[in-house]
Amino acid sequence: SELDTLQVRSLSNLAYQSFKFGDTLLFKKQNKEVLTIAEKLNDSYSIGDIHWNYASFYNKKQVYDSAYYHFYLAHSSFNKKDYVYESAKTQYGMAFIKGRFKDYSGSEVLTFKAIDKFKKIENYKSLFSCYNHLGSLQNDIYEYDRSLFYHNKALEYLGKLKNNQTQYTASLNNIGNTYLKKKDYVKAIKYFNQVLDIKNIKSQNIKHYARVLSNKAYTNLLIKDTIDVANHLTEALHIRDSLNHKSGIIISKMHFARFLAYKQDTVKAISYAEEANSLA
Repeated sequence: SELDTLQVRSLSNLAYQSFKFGDTLLFKKQNKEVLTIAEKLNDSYSIGDIHWNYASFYNKKQVYDSAYYHFYLAHSSFNKKDYVYESAKTQYGMAFIKGRFKDYSGSEVLTFKAIDKFKKIENYKSLFSCYNHLGSLQNDIYEYDRSLFYHNKALEYLGKLKNNQTQYTASLNNIGNTYLKKKDYVKAIKYFNQVLDIKNIKSQNIKHYARVLSNKAYTNLLIKDTIDVANHLTEALHIRDSLNHKSGIIISKMHFARFLAYKQDTVKAISYAEEANSLA
C-alpha cells in the first residue's frame, strides 16, 4: 500500500541520517532491515535508494568495489521504473569509480549515458559535474585539448546556476591545471590568477585558495619566475597543514621539493620528497 511505501522511504531516509552522523553500526543495521521490507513490497524506488545509501557509505570509506556494486544495484532498480534523475546520478557514481580505477573508456561511456538523462530533465548542476569529470578523465590520458573542451562545456552549464562560486573556482583551477600539463604556463597562470583575484576567496574557501596558490607558485617556478614562490608555497602548506588536508599536503610537499631542487638545496629537497612519498 501507499502507506507501507511511505514508511519504507522514511526508514531509508533515517538510515541515511545515521550514515551522515557517522554511526556506522546503526546505519548498517537500519539499512539492512529496511532493504528486507522494501524487497517484500517490491518497491523499486526504495530498493534503489537503500543501495544508494550503501554506495554513498562505501564511497566515503573509499571501499570502491563495494560502492560500485551498490551503485550498480541502485541504478538497475531505478531504471526499472524510469526514475530518470536517480538512475543518472547512480550511473555517474559508477562512472566516477571506474575513473578511479583507470577504466577511462568505461567511465566515459557511463558518463555520456548519465548526460543524456540529465539533459532530458535539464539538471544543469549534474551536467556541470559530468563534463567536469570528463575533463579530468581526458587529463589522465594526456588528451589536453579534449579536456579543455569538456571543462569549458562544464563552465557553460555552470553559467545557468546561481550561487556557483565553489564550482566556478574549481573549474578555473581545473582549466589552469590542464594548461599546466600542456606546458602552456602563461595561460595556466592566467586561470590561477582569475581564482586568486576573486574577492574574499581566502575567507570563503580557504582549502581552494591554498590549492590554487600552490599550483600558481609551482607554475611560476617552471618559468623561473621565483620572486614569490617560496612565500606562496609556504603559505599554502601552512593552510593545508592546519586543515589536515592530506592529499593537499602531499602536493604541497612535492611542489616544495621541486623548488628546493631548483635552489640546489638537494638534502632538503629529498627530505620533502620523502615526506610526500610516505604520506602518500
